[in-house]
Amino acid sequence: MSDDNLILKGQDDLIRRGDAKALCDKYDYVEGVKYWIDDVPAVTPAVKVKPLVWRDDGTNGHETDHAFGFYEVYPSPEGDMLSRDGVDSGVYSSIEAAKAAAQADYEARIMSALDASFRRR
Repeated sequence: MSDDNLILKGQDDLIRRGDAKALCDKYDYVEGVKYWIDDVPAVTPAVKVKPLVWRDDGTNGHETDHAFGFYEVYPSPEGDMLSRDGVDSGVYSSIEAAKAAAQADYEARIMSALDASFRRR
């Protein structure tokens, strides 16, 4: 094995272990950082949908606006009603359950529009 191949094998071992400091200490700092940036597989970032922010609507109900429209939760004779964009979409046992359903619907709509494929630089 040539000296160049031994160096590359050593760098690969340090990269696999995720040891950037040892890589830079053992090899030329600039080359170590360049190798680290160019050859470490892309990391998948965590994606989280922000929670809806609810406000009291002044009539015992709650409402929230979002990028696609709005949700409302209000008491009805059948239970706590969830409405999306002015259309009733379900009756729930509590205001909290209706808000949780709205959050789940909101997250599902956003996540369905995302593409989780990543490219290397």
